[in-house]
Amino acid sequence: MSKWMTIYTIGFLSLWVLVPHVAIAWPSRHHDPQRGMAVGLLMIVAMIGAALGGLFALGYALKQGWLMAIPKWISLITGGWIGVVLAVGLVRVVIAKVLRGS
Repeated sequence: MSKWMTIYTIGFLSLWVLVPHVAIAWPSRHHDPQRGMAVGLLMIVAMIGAALGGLFALGYALKQGWLMAIPKWISLITGGWIGVVLAVGLVRVVIAKVLRGS
């Protein structure tokens, strides 16, 4: 695995663990009755990211490329999907602004 792919995977998995924790700690502006369910889902997402990070670290420590490939491909596919969703959203915003004329 290349050095850049290792850096990308570590960074992506770090964000996968840290972002839900920041979202949980962020104070809400009003009472939300579904906050407990949202927090539970975010905790599950953070645990999945931590498990993938642990699998990646174990593969790196044992010099087993196939163990490192599992989190690498999951982070590549997930990151690619997020990129496509963000690009489509950007295109929709640009098209809406052009059609409004502003």
